[in-house]
Amino acid sequence: MFVPFCNGVAVCDRNRINYSNYMTVAHISYQRIIKYFTHVLTDAAKCEIEDFAQFGNMAVSASNPDDYALYPLNVLTDNPLKN
Repeated sequence: MFVPFCNGVAVCDRNRINYSNYMTVAHISYQRIIKYFTHVLTDAAKCEIEDFAQFGNMAVSASNPDDYALYPLNVLTDNPLKN
């Protein structure tokens, strides 16, 4: 489960509970750097985290969809849709 966090995205495992919360297994910083907090991850889980860090993103706020959790991949200097 990918959750926007104050300085990036937290990656939680819904199958593991730690102190009544889902266990945080990794963090993806705004600069798309991954920090793992556990070594007990399947290869499929690591692949999904690395793919999200490389290609994914999510809006932090519904009222401001241009506010992203990770550094945008395609930053346009002149967006024709914005006035």
